[in-house]
Amino acid sequence: MKRFSLGSLRVRLSLVVLLAVIPSLGLIYYNARQQRAAADALARQDVARIARLTAGHYRGVIEGARQLLIALAQLPEVRSGDPSRCSSAMEKLLAAYPLYSNLGAAASDGKVFCSGVPLMEPVSVADGRWFQQAMKTRDFAVGEYQMGALSSYPLLTLGYPIVG
Repeated sequence: MKRFSLGSLRVRLSLVVLLAVIPSLGLIYYNARQQRAAADALARQDVARIARLTAGHYRGVIEGARQLLIALAQLPEVRSGDPSRCSSAMEKLLAAYPLYSNLGAAASDGKVFCSGVPLMEPVSVADGRWFQQAMKTRDFAVGEYQMGALSSYPLLTLGYPIVG
């Protein structure tokens, strides 16, 4: 049986090859780390850009909803307080604006008297943060995301007071 000897030609050649390969492996590792850092920075930039675009889109959607609510607050059907006339108008508008899950109006005590989606039982929105904020500031208010009572979709509730 042969013994392992550092003096043999085979061992010396193996050590030379190993010494030549180690720097290459180090360079490969360094380059991989640099590429990963660059890809990470690029991914972060992409996420930030997408977030800005999404925020801009939703800012536009909310502004459109604000303008619609201001216009709805001026409609005679809404201002009259007549539930049947108001609900009929809201139903027609809801068909024209499929982005919204419902359009409606509530009295100052929070009881909904008008809804584009027929309600099976009396509904009160008085505990809604958006309603309280709209009544307090007498201006447009944005609520929080919540799951819809009539659908399984997340909703953002918005409100504008009928002043006068």
